[in-house]
Amino acid sequence: MADRIQGDHSESLLSPAAVAEMLGLSTRHVLRLPIKQVRIGHHTVRYRRAEVEEFLERRTSVRDRRDDVEKHLSNTMKHLTQGEETYEH
Repeated sequence: MADRIQGDHSESLLSPAAVAEMLGLSTRHVLRLPIKQVRIGHHTVRYRRAEVEEFLERRTSVRDRRDDVEKHLSNTMKHLTQGEETYEH
């Protein structure tokens, strides 16, 4: 069976408590997050660090894009308003 296990296994799996500590959430809340889980046993769940980081990236990217759009619209409105003020004078 060991022959069939392939890939880099040097990365250890994270417990829900470890992920909760990383994210500043309760363990119960972590278990409900849409992060891919590795089921070790009937009640034992672990997380790959890459999956947790990917989850954070997805969450951060959406906010960053929304902030970028809001900044762009704000700057555009400022330029338009300045243009109107300049035009009126």
